[in-house]
Amino acid sequence: MRLPRAFAPLFRPSPLHIYTLSTLNLNHRINECLRDGNFIGARKLFEEYPHSRNVVSWNSLINGCFKTRQISEAQKLFDQMPRRDVVSWNTMLSGFRDTENPQKAHQYFLQMIEHGSRPNELTFAVLMSAFFNTEFDVLIPQLHALVMHLGLNLNIYLGSALMRGYIGLGKCDCFRRVFDEILVKDVVPCNVLILGYMEFGLISEAKRLLMRCPREMLSLGVS
Repeated sequence: MRLPRAFAPLFRPSPLHIYTLSTLNLNHRINECLRDGNFIGARKLFEEYPHSRNVVSWNSLINGCFKTRQISEAQKLFDQMPRRDVVSWNTMLSGFRDTENPQKAHQYFLQMIEHGSRPNELTFAVLMSAFFNTEFDVLIPQLHALVMHLGLNLNIYLGSALMRGYIGLGKCDCFRRVFDEILVKDVVPCNVLILGYMEFGLISEAKRLLMRCPREMLSLGVS
């Protein structure tokens, strides 16, 4: 598969994070505030210690913005970041997925590629889940091709997301092939496989698989 020139920067090495004690303390306190639902306190810490911030500080606050539905503020902070890493981009994609804005997720993914930030397995898992049952789900096969081109692993999260995408597209053969390509499987992709068979009307296949699955999967209620 020949990819556009825009994908060439994906193979640049990423810079290392540099931590100081004050930075670690700041990030710990910001995350404590966010866990307690105190976004105002987290923002105050972020503003009071500008020289102790690093990319983790920015990522945490942006995630807090999405959790409190401050979408415009999250975008503003992202634009102001002196440096971004793959977590920064994934945070934006996750935020747009959780706020049901697949168009923005698609837009930021394209920007990620243009800026030369290499996507990882989580990037694609989040993006595919953002596209489920939307007009953007037709892009899922292209994302699958890019995953293969980049040599990424089909872990349980990416593999399960890809399976769900193909179920939504009605591609039974593709969804089953993805399951076979997941190297280490657990209950998650097995559940998706059973539900996929049921969606495609392959009830006997679903029952047969259920007989071979771990006990915890019996909660699906297929009999």
